[in-house]
Amino acid sequence: MGKEQKIVPIVREPLSLDGISLNSALKGDNVSISVKGSLTSFDVGFHEVSSHLCQILSILPAWRLLVKWNETETHIFIDNFPMMLNIRTNKTIQKGEHLHKNDIADVSTLSFGDQSNNLNPKKGEKVIAIISADYLHGLYYDFTGELDPDEFILNMGSLYKQIHYPHIYRSFEDDTIVKLIEKGWFPFVGLGEDENKLLMAMFKEGKADRVSDWCEDTFDHARIDKMVQRWSGYAAYQAKKTQFEQGLNCVKDGNYIAAILTLNPLVEGVFNEYLMQKTGKGISYKGNHIAESIYKKAVERLGENSLLLPKHFRDYLLKYFFKHNTSPVSDDVTRNASAHGRSKDDAFDFEKALIVIMTLDQLFFFMDRN
Repeated sequence: MGKEQKIVPIVREPLSLDGISLNSALKGDNVSISVKGSLTSFDVGFHEVSSHLCQILSILPAWRLLVKWNETETHIFIDNFPMMLNIRTNKTIQKGEHLHKNDIADVSTLSFGDQSNNLNPKKGEKVIAIISADYLHGLYYDFTGELDPDEFILNMGSLYKQIHYPHIYRSFEDDTIVKLIEKGWFPFVGLGEDENKLLMAMFKEGKADRVSDWCEDTFDHARIDKMVQRWSGYAAYQAKKTQFEQGLNCVKDGNYIAAILTLNPLVEGVFNEYLMQKTGKGISYKGNHIAESIYKKAVERLGENSLLLPKHFRDYLLKYFFKHNTSPVSDDVTRNASAHGRSKDDAFDFEKALIVIMTLDQLFFFMDRN
């Protein structure tokens, strides 16, 4: 085996850089200073700040940059240095196996280096980092002198997600997510990156009426079986295995009324089972209590900034799945409408069944395996 390569930085005197001004000011005027934060190329001022930092460093603008310094010296890494992601996958992965972007369920941290080189800043150092994805860029900086290395790689993981998954994060800034939720959809982890992009594009372009056909074309029995195979590793699934199997068999048989009426209660039931096994205490029958319990456990397990969007998933459950329905006849097949016999016969279809399956799939990612 060849000798492992050591990555050598550009070494300079310590930088005299303690903050970034957030507004212009004449001499004697007040100015706001940021000493720690992040920006993406969607943010006003990103390119101006990034270019100015490169000028201070006397380097050409770089879209992959790591600068760290202490009281002794500054280390600069430009372009050709390794980065590592800590991720969760949505399938079983063997060592050395190729990983596709659609196999990524969540990203927790981004660190700089590889097995031979740890380039991450040390405790108390100051840092500037720029990362890029396609035509999007992200900047992180910490001039406080109180840097925590573990917090740093978490913050870099969050920045990575913002620029690698803009179709998700930007959907909360326009009406796209509102349109999805109205029809029962969400950026489900089970869809993967490419399918979530396509789904959001259909809603943005006013093609929501095509989603049902897309579901039929995209999700065959083998695809559903693959998801269920992943669920089988959870004790909460095993406790209700017969209910799951019968509901899913109805989906395959095209009996969507029986399928949805069987699977809908399991959104509540499987998480209650999980909590009973884990803590000895279940959840109430109230939708808002269930959604809040799911949210709290998801944050406890994955963190607030998870790509599985715990906060927004809670809102999805409240606004769609557990919403109250007072109309005498409903086009919804949500828990309330279907359990009270308000749903129309033709409201039960494959798309609605798939939404319940995707909701269940999301829940299993929030649980500890066995």
